[in-house]
Amino acid sequence: MQMANHSAPQEAHWLQIFWQLEKGNHPIRPTLTTPSEKVEDVLTRALMEFHTLGYIDSPESFSAPSQLSNFWNLSVLDDGLQRTLKLDQTLEAQGVTEGSKIFIQALSRPALAQHVDPELPVLKEGSNLLVFALVFCILLLVGAIVFVALSGPAKKPAKRGNTPTKNLTLPTDTEIPSFSTEKLTASKDAGAAEKAAEVLPEEAPPEKEALPEPAPPKKRKVVKKKRKKRKLIKRKRKRRKKVRRRRSKRRVKKKRKATKRKRKRRKKVRRRPTKRR
Repeated sequence: MQMANHSAPQEAHWLQIFWQLEKGNHPIRPTLTTPSEKVEDVLTRALMEFHTLGYIDSPESFSAPSQLSNFWNLSVLDDGLQRTLKLDQTLEAQGVTEGSKIFIQALSRPALAQHVDPELPVLKEGSNLLVFALVFCILLLVGAIVFVALSGPAKKPAKRGNTPTKNLTLPTDTEIPSFSTEKLTASKDAGAAEKAAEVLPEEAPPEKEALPEPAPPKKRKVVKKKRKKRKLIKRKRKRRKKVRRRRSKRRVKKKRKATKRKRKRRKKVRRRPTKRR
């Protein structure tokens, strides 16, 4: 297949595609500022705008007009599948990033004349406001958390018995009395002597009665624990079995009674004569 030359009709075709993009509520609206402006300039500007919006990683790789014209020429091919394959190969050869690939593939399809390609990320109206609101909410939340953290941890209540100590500070004017250690020791000795004089003569403690010798412990019958445990488990199982049987019998009885009642009711309804008008 031959590659179409970059001519005037093709320029018109690309401008048409851009206008379709605009109709599809796309934020990019490239326009020709002057009649002499070439389509390459329009496309380069479009790429720059795509880069600012974050759809393309680097617009520098497409800045050369020759490269641009090569890519745009691929759009003239008729077979959609071949065109996409060829475009992919070209992009890989040029070392194009994934984001740019999506953008160029979207632009290179004639289907854009009807609708915007779904692969191309579209910013709808009001999405900016939504993003702003979201960011604002997050900031508020972070602010609240920081405020709570800065306000400090809650004061713990004082434990019982441990009364909080007050700052006992003496004023600087008051003189602190000085105590001599000699006087203190002398007074202590005098007090001890007085107490010793008051103490009565020691009385002999009463003799304790001899306790009877404890009787030897009775010999217990040695029972093997494991056997005992097994017996208990067996009893438990039997009991549960009986309970289950009892319950199942009860259920069966109730069901039978209920079915009998239903049958009777149905019979009554059948026998009931129809109302005569």
